[in-house]
Amino acid sequence: IDLSGYMLTYQLLCDGCLKEEGILPTPSATAGNSANVTLPDFTTDNDHEYLLNVQLRLKNSTLWADAGYIVADEQFSLTDRKEVTAGNYTANGGSVSVSTTGSWNSKANTVSGTTKEGQSFSLSFNNSGQLTSWTFDGKELINEGPAFNSYRDIDNDRHCNFSFSKALPSKGSVSQNGNNVVAEVSGGGTNCSYTIKYTIYPDATVDMYVTLTPSGDTRRLGISMQFAKGFENVEYYACGPWSNYVDRKTGSYLGRYVTTVDDMIEENIHPQTYGDHQDLRELILSNGNVALTIKTGGNVAYSLSHYDETQYCGTGDTMWSDGKHWYDLTKSNQIFAHFDYWQRGLGNGSCGGDSCLDQYLCPDGSYSYTLRFTPTSLK
Repeated sequence: IDLSGYMLTYQLLCDGCLKEEGILPTPSATAGNSANVTLPDFTTDNDHEYLLNVQLRLKNSTLWADAGYIVADEQFSLTDRKEVTAGNYTANGGSVSVSTTGSWNSKANTVSGTTKEGQSFSLSFNNSGQLTSWTFDGKELINEGPAFNSYRDIDNDRHCNFSFSKALPSKGSVSQNGNNVVAEVSGGGTNCSYTIKYTIYPDATVDMYVTLTPSGDTRRLGISMQFAKGFENVEYYACGPWSNYVDRKTGSYLGRYVTTVDDMIEENIHPQTYGDHQDLRELILSNGNVALTIKTGGNVAYSLSHYDETQYCGTGDTMWSDGKHWYDLTKSNQIFAHFDYWQRGLGNGSCGGDSCLDQYLCPDGSYSYTLRFTPTSLK
C-alpha cells in the first residue's frame, strides 16, 4: 500500500528532554518505492546531546490498532554525546582533607569535607581499600561500596558454565592532591582484575575511574555497589523504557525516563538477572532528603534491584532444577546496583540452539569508564 494512510511525526530531544515536536508532511510514495522527507531547521549546539526521533503513525483506527499507533520509528543522533572525564572537574568552593596520607592503615581511612553551603560529607575506607561508609549532609548514601561483580544468571545462560564472582578490593592508597583527595584501590575476581581511582572534590563530588582487565571468559565486566535504603525514586537518561542488552536494544531508544526501583522489577517465571539499561548518560536517585546524580564517561550500562542476585544465581541448569519463584526471595531495603562496561548478550537459547554471538561476548583487553557522583540536598 502507499503512504496515504499514515502521518509522519518527530521529536527533538536535548539531553534526553523533549525540546520540540511536530508533524511532517507525509510524502507520496507507492508500494515498494521511496521518497525524500524534508526536516525543519533544528537549532542545536555543541554543549548538549541532540537526538531526533521520527515515527510513522496510523492516521485512522483499524481493527488491529488505534489512530496514532506507531508502525515504524527510528532515532538519529544529531550531535555527539557529552561525557565526563575523571579528574577533569573544578569544584565551586568547599574543602576536603584526609587524616593521614600514605598506605592504608587503621588511621588513614577517613576523608572528610564541607561544601561552600556548609554541608558536611565523609567517605570511610577499611584497611583493604573498600569504601565502607559515605555520608552527605548527615545522610548515609551507601550500604556497601563498589567492588568487581560478574554475577549473572538468565535462562539463556543454562549452557554457559564459566563461573562468576564478587571481589572486594585487596589493597589501596590515599593522598591529598592539591584541593582534592585521591584514593586508588585494586582487586581481582574470577578471570578479571580491576582498579578504582576515586577523586574526591571539595564540593562533595566524587569521580570513580574504573578499569577492568579480564583474563578469561566472564558473564559481565563491571562493578556493583549497594545504595542505602530509601533511594527509591529513579530518573535515568539511557536506553529505555524496558530493559535492553548489547544484542537486544534496537527498539530501546535513548531518552529520559522516570520510575522507581520497585517498578523496574521483571517477574519472569522464575527469578533471573534482569533490568539492564545500555548507554547510560545520567542516573538520579533520590529519597526525599538527598538526590544523588551519577553522570558517566565511556561505555556504561546499569541495573537496580531490591533483590540480592546470589539468591538465584548458579551455573548450569540450577535455575530450572531448584524450582525457585519470586515469592521465595527475600526483598532487601537497600538497592543493589550494577555499573557495567559490558554484559554478555542474551543470545538465543531456544531448544538448545544458538548461544550468544561472538561480537556480544565479554571482550578481552583493558577497559575503563567514569562514574561521577554528585549528592545534593533536597531540604
